[in-house]
Amino acid sequence: GDDGDDGGHCRRAVSVHRTSKGFGLQLETVTDEEGALSHNVVSVLDTADVRGGVLHAHDVIHVVNGTDVSSLTHEDFLVFLGSQGNTLEMEVSDGDAKRRVHVHRTEHGFGLQLCTTTGSHQVLEVTSDAQLSGDELRVGDEIVEVNDFDVSGMAHNDFMSFLSTQGDELRMVVRDGELSADALGRKCVVNRKATGGFGLQVCTYGGVHQVSEVPEGVQVSSGAVNVGDVIEKVNGEDVSKLSHEDLLVFLGKQTELEMTLSDGTLPEEGDDGDDGDSECDLTVIMLSLHFLLCCVLFTPLTCSPSITFDLSPSTFYSQSFLSSCCCCCFRCCCR
Repeated sequence: GDDGDDGGHCRRAVSVHRTSKGFGLQLETVTDEEGALSHNVVSVLDTADVRGGVLHAHDVIHVVNGTDVSSLTHEDFLVFLGSQGNTLEMEVSDGDAKRRVHVHRTEHGFGLQLCTTTGSHQVLEVTSDAQLSGDELRVGDEIVEVNDFDVSGMAHNDFMSFLSTQGDELRMVVRDGELSADALGRKCVVNRKATGGFGLQVCTYGGVHQVSEVPEGVQVSSGAVNVGDVIEKVNGEDVSKLSHEDLLVFLGKQTELEMTLSDGTLPEEGDDGDDGDSECDLTVIMLSLHFLLCCVLFTPLTCSPSITFDLSPSTFYSQSFLSSCCCCCFRCCCR
């Protein structure tokens, strides 16, 4: 409920309970031009146990367990919180104005490119195909709620999977934000190996393409590529809308991979997302024809439906996909 008003922003009550990892909040204290202190929430971590309301990044904390904390310095504020036992009963308000935007699905999708950094989902690009109503949507905006659901703190994969289940309209609550260097993506260049492939393993989970393994011998000439990295662009092309199979075909046509990457985390074992859309393929198989030809020349061609390929707990390969690859290479060998 609303407990008061603070400069046009209504206060609301929320409680945060201590877990084995603490309260799960990152906080800061800022001083305005008049010298007034403000204790703000920087981020709400996945480990936070928040009850009785919603707590967002940028929220201002006014009262904790009945005590007005607005006059405390940052150090005194943290000491005070540490002395409050296992529950923080807080009065908070929005730290900045929020806007409400409706995004409508078209035949090309929603027309948005999004990124996630430190648990904050931001708008990376609003394409010309986007159909919007309500308030203005800007590049850098932080997405706080979608269809009345708090999405702050969600992992990028879970966020994208959630959006895919939301029908033809996204009713978003956003606030002003600024893209960081991490949000704009890291650049990395991977060159083909002497055997003809790139050597990377790529996984597609909930429509998000990620690097699932970086074996020894991968030739990175610039930047760095890590397990879990989300692949946003390759050689200037946006690959976020490609299916897993189309991505592999696209990669196979490139002489080098100049990739735009963002930090990500692979889904945990057994976590297939809301729609169960999780595919992992050994890209080196798709991209190294030389390796495939050698396998076909010296190994009997068998494509039994009972064959399974388990290279990691969260990785599987479809029999039909490998069968088509092997048959294709067999035809090439016989010419």
